[in-house]
Amino acid sequence: MAPIRGFWKHCLRTAIGLASLLFLSCGVSNRRALLWTDCPEILAAVDMYNAAQTRDLVEVCYVADLPAALADPASLGKGEPSFVLGRGLKAKSLADKFLSLNHLQNGLAIQTKAFYPGLLQAGRRGKDQILLPVSFNILLIVGKRGVESPASSISMDEIRRSTLIFNDTGTAKGERLGFSPRWPDEDFLFQWAQIRGVGFGESNPEEEKKDSKGEILPLSWNADALDSAVVALSDFIRQVNGSPETEDAYAFKYLFAPGYQDVDSGKLLFTAMDSSSFFLLPPLTRAKLEFRYFGDSGRLAVRDDITYAGILNHAGGRRAAEGFLRWLFKPQNQAAFLERSKTLRISESAFGVAGGFSTLSEVTEAILPKYYSDLAGKVPASGSLRPPATMPPYWDRIKKEFVLPWLSASTGLGAASAEAAFISAFEAYLDKNPGLR
Repeated sequence: MAPIRGFWKHCLRTAIGLASLLFLSCGVSNRRALLWTDCPEILAAVDMYNAAQTRDLVEVCYVADLPAALADPASLGKGEPSFVLGRGLKAKSLADKFLSLNHLQNGLAIQTKAFYPGLLQAGRRGKDQILLPVSFNILLIVGKRGVESPASSISMDEIRRSTLIFNDTGTAKGERLGFSPRWPDEDFLFQWAQIRGVGFGESNPEEEKKDSKGEILPLSWNADALDSAVVALSDFIRQVNGSPETEDAYAFKYLFAPGYQDVDSGKLLFTAMDSSSFFLLPPLTRAKLEFRYFGDSGRLAVRDDITYAGILNHAGGRRAAEGFLRWLFKPQNQAAFLERSKTLRISESAFGVAGGFSTLSEVTEAILPKYYSDLAGKVPASGSLRPPATMPPYWDRIKKEFVLPWLSASTGLGAASAEAAFISAFEAYLDKNPGLR
């Protein structure tokens, strides 16, 4: 996400003043652990841990693509990590690399009941907890404050009804369009498809898909749900906005600014935003806006870039890594971390804990609202947080370059042709990018 990537430069400047933080590529002892992370904002937490005790030392290396680096650690020349914290760690191909963390749970260590249960469960492999969830984000629907109901969540049917009313107050057909699933944030299409049961995820034996050559595709999905999602998308556009061409003309004529600015100016009724991006807006800007969690049937659209932490098998520095994780997953320490982030102005560039809502329910429900007043009375409900599917390697590229553009362009397809069209287009995309198979 752009705010987190931009924060890296800020974090480097901050790290100069943190004398106990070292970016080293040397080996590790049992009390000296090397952390690989793609979340530079966690540096402040590591500094706090190192300063709070003298037994362990945690050193940090920033790694932009953790899954790729773990597949070939020697390629970085930074030494073997003791543990990792970041995105994309749930891939099945990485599962064997992680140590069971069962021995850290409950007792005086890490309390499993403190986590949102669905997110914790997603870090299990069989009976073993191999990954612990750190932070997550949700897709939000943002409207102008006072215009729409302040309810905490909104469904596609509610968006449809409100958009129809908004559109009908225009002076001419097509001169006032409040929302389209196709813009301005295409990730809405993906999240909506997932909620409808399309189930994009890592290929598995039960739902594996093959191309025309009989080769297994690296992505699985539910064919019937994909067909119905394409039809539902076409129906929304036709019934609410007229046609894809009408939407494109409106976007070309009026939508030049970020979506939240178009909402504030009245050009849009709603826009879709990642929760991290929304809470990094200036407070005066957020004061003009109202957010709601996007979801349906009791399920919220949790984004697939959940941050997890895990300890590597046969890695040095295991005790120091365990010590840091025990420290990190205590609510009082996350509260202190949030206060430190505010003091260092890290919170201006990174939302919450490690770039998102904390996976510790107490922190998200009772502590985060003290720093983000918008959350008062509107924290996500525990039972609605179901873990997203495990995604294949290179998912970020596949999603950005193929899945999102295909969904956006699928409005002319009928139910009978959606599945075949998707497979054909996906095969052509992989033929041009064979390294993604």
